[in-house]
Amino acid sequence: MTYMQEVKATTQTRAWINNPTLEEVDLALAEGAVSCTLNPAFCARVMKIPEKKQYVDNIVKAVVAVEDDDQKAADIVQQCMAVPIMDKFLAIFEHTGGADGLVDIQGSPYNDDTARIICEESLSYSKLRPNFCAKIPIVEAGLTAVREMVRNNIPIIATEVMSVSQAVAAWETYIEASQEFGMAPPLFVTHITGIFDEYLTKYAKDHAIPINDEILAQAGAAVAHKQYGIMKKNGYPGRMLGGGARNTSHFTNMVGGQMDVTMNWKTFAELNALNPRIENRLDSEFSMFAIEELRAKLPDFRRAYDDNGLSIGEFRDFGPVRYFRDSFVAGWDRLVERIRDFR
Repeated sequence: MTYMQEVKATTQTRAWINNPTLEEVDLALAEGAVSCTLNPAFCARVMKIPEKKQYVDNIVKAVVAVEDDDQKAADIVQQCMAVPIMDKFLAIFEHTGGADGLVDIQGSPYNDDTARIICEESLSYSKLRPNFCAKIPIVEAGLTAVREMVRNNIPIIATEVMSVSQAVAAWETYIEASQEFGMAPPLFVTHITGIFDEYLTKYAKDHAIPINDEILAQAGAAVAHKQYGIMKKNGYPGRMLGGGARNTSHFTNMVGGQMDVTMNWKTFAELNALNPRIENRLDSEFSMFAIEELRAKLPDFRRAYDDNGLSIGEFRDFGPVRYFRDSFVAGWDRLVERIRDFR
């Protein structure tokens, strides 16, 4: 077996494929991928692949012919590109009774602050295929949308989670809604480990903060591990989902427990080539020296790591969350620009 196949066969850790082409879906399925994530930069990512540009352009031209509003057209293009991927995961969805085979769609990042639009988008997407999963940003408006998804029994990915406070808010909101409405759809609470590390690395460089690279590289995993421990200790529902992988450690540091990780096909291939030893790292503890140095030198690590480090009102403008959303805005804007090219 390859490394990825062996991880699936011998551990509880599961891999999802992120923003794939149809060919990458097939490759990932062969390596044991169980589900798929798409984000607002999905179409822009596929457009950058030379041999896929015409595929996207054909969809754009067809949508432009029937939709005059550029933002609505972008949303339709994303749906058109998502449906063939959803079809590839349907058999897994049916075989596992809906536990796996999920494919999420996240709408325009410009709507992250409007619960009504988030809900309308997700309810609309849920009609595409039965294996749709709502991807909801955990900001104040998103927590309202989580309640609505529970009420409609739609699977949920709580995304843009960069802190313990956000993860706990997602779990508590889900539990309250589940008790109120009598529904318990699948729930995945993410920590966007790779993006969090990328943000802190940039912050340390921009502010000339002296910190050892090895300690800095532990930041995202340390927060994710703490969230996982809280989930287990408090008996919170669902599974954790590591996201935003930027290197192989963002997968290997999560191996061992009931943790799913989403990553691009490139990282699947890198892990198979590297073929690291399979060991339980999810239950490993980080040195308190490293944690305290990160807390002392990086205010946003402290706010992410500490219990009650953020209030709900602070989620939206938390530095790592804003940094992640900016990448979505950039990707969405590239799609809209391409739509305008065909006007």
